[in-house]
Amino acid sequence: MRSSHRPTLAALLSLVASTLVAVVVATAPAAGVAPSPSPSSSWPAPEPCPTRSAVPAPETTSPVPMPMSSPQACIPLGTSTLGGHVTDEDGAPVEGAWVTVWSTTAGQESVRTDAQGWWAVGSLPGGSYRVSFTGWQQGFVDEWWDDAPDSSTAAVVTLAEGASVRDLQTRLARTATLGGRVVAPDGTVPTGTVVMVDGTAGGTYGGSPVGADGTYQVDGLDPGSYVIRVVPGAGSVWGPTFYPAARGLATATPVTVSAGQRLDGLDVTLQTSLGITGTVTLPAGTDPSQVRVVAEPLNDPRLWVRAADVAADGTYRLADMFPGSYTVHVEAAGGTPPIATRYYPDSATADGALPVVVVDGADTTGIDITAQAASRVTGVLTGAAGPLPGVEVVLEAVRGDSEYRPTWTDAQGAFSFAGLSAGEYRVRFTVDTAGSVRTLYFRAPSGTVPQVRAASTVKVGSGATVEIRARVKGGR
Repeated sequence: MRSSHRPTLAALLSLVASTLVAVVVATAPAAGVAPSPSPSSSWPAPEPCPTRSAVPAPETTSPVPMPMSSPQACIPLGTSTLGGHVTDEDGAPVEGAWVTVWSTTAGQESVRTDAQGWWAVGSLPGGSYRVSFTGWQQGFVDEWWDDAPDSSTAAVVTLAEGASVRDLQTRLARTATLGGRVVAPDGTVPTGTVVMVDGTAGGTYGGSPVGADGTYQVDGLDPGSYVIRVVPGAGSVWGPTFYPAARGLATATPVTVSAGQRLDGLDVTLQTSLGITGTVTLPAGTDPSQVRVVAEPLNDPRLWVRAADVAADGTYRLADMFPGSYTVHVEAAGGTPPIATRYYPDSATADGALPVVVVDGADTTGIDITAQAASRVTGVLTGAAGPLPGVEVVLEAVRGDSEYRPTWTDAQGAFSFAGLSAGEYRVRFTVDTAGSVRTLYFRAPSGTVPQVRAASTVKVGSGATVEIRARVKGGR
C-alpha cells in the first residue's frame, strides 16, 4: 500500500494510537550513520494579506496568486518586488509550490508558483529577506534560497526600496521513496500493521499502512538516513520490528536515500515482542481478574507505560516492551481495591523499587511480586456544632515522604482511605474555622493538635481496617 509524506503522518499516528500500540521516538544514531534531514519549517496558512497587490509573472498575462499570510504578521507595504522561477532538476516548471518570503525583521508573505513556475511578491519594503520553497505536495524536497536545507544556512537577499529582483532561479530535487513487504515468519500478513519511517537522529518523517498483500510504500522523503519501523495492530503476538528483522533500534539497519531515489525490496519479517514476565502471589481468596501488573519507564519520555492482566495461576507477561529501565508494580484493576500497590521486589512505594532492565533479544523473566491485602483507615471528624463536612484529609506515611491522595469529609464528617499497604501513618486535616485555615493532626484517642511531633501514629496491619474519631476544638 502506498502513502505520501507529511499530509498523512498525523492520520497514521492516530491509527497507531487507536490500535493501542506505542509509537516510540527513535534514539540517537549509531556511530557512522549519516545524519537525517530536518523537517521543513515553512508552513504558510491560507489567510490573504488583502492590501498587497498581485504581481504579473514575466511574459505572461495572468498574475501570480495573491500573497498569503503566514502565522506571523504580514510584511509592511513598500515599493520593491522579489520574484523568481522554480523548476525541477531537468528544467521543467514546478506549479503550485509554496514560496515564502521571510523578512529578517518584520513578518513573512507566501505565494504559489504559477503554471510556468513563476512567482513574485510585490509591494515589499526595502530590506533583507530569506526565501523558502515548499514542494512536498508536488513530490519535491523543501529548500531555502540559495540551495540551502534550512533557514540558518539560507542566503539573504537584499532589496533596495523601489528595486525589482525577479531572477531567483531555483531547481528543486525530487523526494525519495521507500517500499517493501511486511510478513510474519510464516508468510502471513497481520492486520492493522503500520510502517513508520524515522530519522536516525530522531523524529518520524513518513509512514504507510500495510496492505492486505503485505506491501507498503512511503513517498515524499528528503535525502538522508532512515530507520524503518513496523508497528503491528492491537492484540498481535508480534512486536514492533525494525528493518530487516530487528527487535530493537540498536540492531536495526539504517537505509540511506538520495534525492529522487526509489528503494524497493525493503522487506521486514516481524518478530515477537520483548516482554517482562513473572508471577504475582496474591492473598488467599483474591480474584486475579481484579489486579494488574504495570511497568512504568524510568526517566525516558520515549518509552511507554505497559499493563498486563494476571492469569488464574498468578503469571503475567507485559508485552510490547522496548529496551530501557522500568519500575514494575502490582495494583488493583478498579473498584474496591483487594490489594495494596506493591513494587518489585517488595516495596510499598516507587522509591524502594528495584529497576527492571529490558534488553534486546529476549524477555526479562523472574520479576515476581508478593501482593498484600489492602488495608483501610476510616474516620469521622467533628467540631463543637457536630460533623465537619468538606475538610481536606491527608494520610502521611510516618517513614519516608510519601502521602496518599487527599480526600474530603462528607456531610456526616466521614472519610475513608482504601487500598493501603500495612504500615504506620499520620492523619492530617486542613480546617477552615471562622475564615482561618489551620493544619491539624489526629491525636489519640479523639483529639487534634497543630504540631506534627505531637501527632499519634496510626498502625495498620495487612488487610485490616482502622477507625478513628477526631474532634476539632473551636471548630464550626
